[in-house]
Amino acid sequence: MADRRGFLLPLVIFAFFIFSPVNRGPIDSRFQERPSIEDAIAEEEKSLGVLQNSSYSDFWGRSADGDLLINDGPQLNLAGLRRDRGVAWAALPAVKKRAEEFLGNALGSAGINALGAVGRSTDLPPLYSNVTGYVHGPWVRSKLRENIAQPHLNLSSYAGQGPYGPFQLNTFERNITGDTGDVSIRFHERTAHDLVLPDHANVTSISVEMTLREDVGENDAELQLYGVYNMDIGQAILTTTSDKMAGIFMLPHFSLSESTFESAKAYLNQSISRTIKTRKDGDIESFNPWPSRGNTGPPMNTDLPLCELIVWLQQMSPRALPATNTQQNILGFLESELRSPTGAFLPPAPELRFNMIAFSPDCGYVLESKGEPDFVPQDGDHLVGPKIEALFGNGRHHLVFFALVIGSQIALLKRQMQEASTPSTRSRISFTTVAMLALGDGFATMTFLLVSLFISNLWLDLMAAAFLAFVSVSFFGMRFMFDIWTAHAPERERAAREEAEEERQRRERLQVALDRIHADRNERLRQLAERQEARVASGPPTDAELAAAIPQPPSSDQTSSPTEVSAANADTAPTARDAPSTEEAQPVPVAATSTPLPDLPATAPPVEMPAVPETLPLPATARRPPEAFATPLWMPLDQAGIVTQTADGLQVNMEVEPQTSSFGSLYMRFYLVLLAVLFISLNAAGWPTTLRRVYFTTLALLYLSFWIPQIIRNVQRNCRKAFRTEFVLGESALRLMPFVYFFAYKRNVVFASQDLYSLALLAIWVWIQIVIITSQEIIGPRWFVRKDWAPPAYDYHPVLRSDEEGATLPLGLSDANNISAPTSPLLERRVSLSSPATARRTSLATTKEHKEKGKRMYDCAICFQDLEVPVIEADGTGDNAGTAASLAGGLLARRNYMVTPCRHIFHSACLEGWMKYRLQCPICREGLPALTTSTDHEATMIAAISKWLDAQATTLHEPLLPDPATFDFDEQDNPPRTSTHTLTTAIERLILATAALHRAGPWYTSKSEALWHFIAGSLSRAEYDNKVSKALAKLPKRTIVERDVAFAEGRTLEALMTLRREGDVRDVRDLMECLDEFEKAGI
Repeated sequence: MADRRGFLLPLVIFAFFIFSPVNRGPIDSRFQERPSIEDAIAEEEKSLGVLQNSSYSDFWGRSADGDLLINDGPQLNLAGLRRDRGVAWAALPAVKKRAEEFLGNALGSAGINALGAVGRSTDLPPLYSNVTGYVHGPWVRSKLRENIAQPHLNLSSYAGQGPYGPFQLNTFERNITGDTGDVSIRFHERTAHDLVLPDHANVTSISVEMTLREDVGENDAELQLYGVYNMDIGQAILTTTSDKMAGIFMLPHFSLSESTFESAKAYLNQSISRTIKTRKDGDIESFNPWPSRGNTGPPMNTDLPLCELIVWLQQMSPRALPATNTQQNILGFLESELRSPTGAFLPPAPELRFNMIAFSPDCGYVLESKGEPDFVPQDGDHLVGPKIEALFGNGRHHLVFFALVIGSQIALLKRQMQEASTPSTRSRISFTTVAMLALGDGFATMTFLLVSLFISNLWLDLMAAAFLAFVSVSFFGMRFMFDIWTAHAPERERAAREEAEEERQRRERLQVALDRIHADRNERLRQLAERQEARVASGPPTDAELAAAIPQPPSSDQTSSPTEVSAANADTAPTARDAPSTEEAQPVPVAATSTPLPDLPATAPPVEMPAVPETLPLPATARRPPEAFATPLWMPLDQAGIVTQTADGLQVNMEVEPQTSSFGSLYMRFYLVLLAVLFISLNAAGWPTTLRRVYFTTLALLYLSFWIPQIIRNVQRNCRKAFRTEFVLGESALRLMPFVYFFAYKRNVVFASQDLYSLALLAIWVWIQIVIITSQEIIGPRWFVRKDWAPPAYDYHPVLRSDEEGATLPLGLSDANNISAPTSPLLERRVSLSSPATARRTSLATTKEHKEKGKRMYDCAICFQDLEVPVIEADGTGDNAGTAASLAGGLLARRNYMVTPCRHIFHSACLEGWMKYRLQCPICREGLPALTTSTDHEATMIAAISKWLDAQATTLHEPLLPDPATFDFDEQDNPPRTSTHTLTTAIERLILATAALHRAGPWYTSKSEALWHFIAGSLSRAEYDNKVSKALAKLPKRTIVERDVAFAEGRTLEALMTLRREGDVRDVRDLMECLDEFEKAGI
């Protein structure tokens, strides 16, 4: 029956939400108090009445002489103007005077004169009527701060009421404390065509989204402001509105002249009245129609108070147009063409230019845009940005550029996939590198899709770029990842088997320990049973014996060790054997204790004891007889270690094959990581400036480290040329393009400031990776790491050295340089293995000196072209010996040829192309190690060597060399050489083989004594044991027993080949006799 307990938890949660009561207890009435929309509408109607009945001079009271009574504070009955709040309204006249100076700097004297004029003056420079767009620039703290008294706020009056009294307030939100920073403004123009305004009032409503960031500090602010825009003089006055300051209702009093006051008042009277009527009809459900932040609900008592803000934005004349009235018509036509295109050819639209002054009456700070005349243009140019239509046009062009970049990435990836079309080439490629590249494309896809939800004008362009990025990651990236994952499957399986082998060995050691514990326990039970039988045979104990058996408290001068006490208790403890047995008693097997014990060994049968009468209970450790037809209990089969319990109570361990993760689980993890990075990045956009910069710079460094996994794989696998050169260079350049766009391009769509230092850091980091991965192809994958940091590997580019016999040089010289070239590589190998004298005579007969010393000419059996290689002569001369320049040249020349383990030489390009499809020598068909580490293919290499040796005319036990008694050396041509060095090298190989056999196990240790019989003539037993102990520390990492045996066999064969080529004939014969022991042992 299926287990449906998993449905219980969702059912409980569902019932909790359905049946839980709404009211969970009384809450303090003060904490429940929240204003309703009706209360807000009533407050708005009251404030609107104050605005309608006010005049330009009513904000401040006037004395009998007509002077403004600024020290007495504002006289209007509006929220935020109460004197007991301690707001710095006394600084408002100075701020308005500063805003008038900004107007004069932007429009000249014509702008000052236009403040009191009716209608648009003809002397004003050309200005935009529609200012929808983006502007951004630096800000500084105004010099007016020296004359502004800091407000002394009564924080308790702003604190909300909680269940235990008012909340404690320490600061306000949006309190800018830095001296410099950046500001970004997004203009939204809202024109109400149905409003009845005076004929001379060229005023419209406007709203902005403002973001203030500090260069030093974390008090960034994002807010919305609402106000009016005077199209005649290009001035916008905006303010925040909340329950503690009725900003929109006092906004006309922030005007710079009585004429602009009347225009703003007339517009707001009708605009606010229409808004209130709409709210009464229920068409607007927000609590505040002019919110300064995203929350439009009623204010909570737990909300921190916000710094209110009043902003004056003055438009400046575009730089591209002269300040003439004729150009105003041209600008108007250009503006009309941007909004409603007709296909006319027009120059680029000039950018919007504004200056700004922002005043916070409750927090007491004044901010100004940075620019002329107080600062030089190099330090700041106030606020500059594109119109929204021009920004969308630039965005389309930039999206086309990004689409071309993604298309180029797809083209490079497709060519690389065609190049890596075989398992051999795919095995060189790092899966992590390809996954990181695909993650970048996936992040671009999600970003384009997300932005398209908010910018409807660019929806089609964003979706096209997102589709290309999606194709790159889904159809090509994931497919390439799957191919590489499949090619790496043997590696994962091998690693899983090695882990399983280590786990098996650990369990074996644990089982041995448990068997020893079980054996000791059974031995104690047996001894206890014997003592009980002896006591039963001696009869019942007497009263004196019983009295003596009662333990007495030890005296102060008598002590006993715990061991003695335990022994005494064991000797005197009564058991079931103390009672005589009966004929009806049945044997009861003694089993484990009540505590679950580990498995009993199969060779340890349970000890059976006769039953006892009912007068004495069974021991706690006695095994109960099994019940008939008992059902075995099985643990779930998906457990890593399966333990089954049979009917007789025995527990049996079962092995489980090691499992590797599937590509489906990897696919899921890929997209989870992608979504996590996307969500964190979206959240990081609102973090403080310093933290945000650190996060995005770190994320960029991690993303641009995609070549690091490939570099590591090249070192681990000792492989190179995993990627095409054009792929490495092209991907590196294309992946840097987005960062170049955001860090170096001034007119990027997100208005990111230039950061050339960060861009240089990223470019240098990518360049370092390119240099390393390129040097691995030229110099070698492991040129910058120590030899003991990576597993051993076969070197296809060895340094060729010429000795007296030529036994270390590759086989097969070119016909152009040979008197008579051998007809078969097999014949050459037989001759080279026959004897030093024969090898030397053959070398002299088949070669002649090259015209340039230190060079040899060979034939490549793949392309049938000559191959010239550098060789170090026996006297130490040659191109590879000498100056640093010659060493560098020899290093590069080594990359032109490859030598196989069977000593055949080919062009590097020829053999690498061959090995893409077949890992066999093109000449002798012997197995070749892939361009990877030799640890993974060590067994294959040893098997290939063994196969080659077995294929010769003789075997290991039938020597090729003649009998030394009948062999006649030519003293002049072939003088006998000393074999001390050769024998020492062979002994070192045999000691390594002996150490590997010792580590393989006791059985192999006993068989390694055959090697000792050969070494005994050169070393004492103590020296031999010492060298074997030291060799154990030099062995590769232990994996499985078969690997140690294969390693020992390989070292033994190396020793035999060394002695055959350069050693004494008698040493070869002695070693062959010792190897007979290995043949008998099956090794």
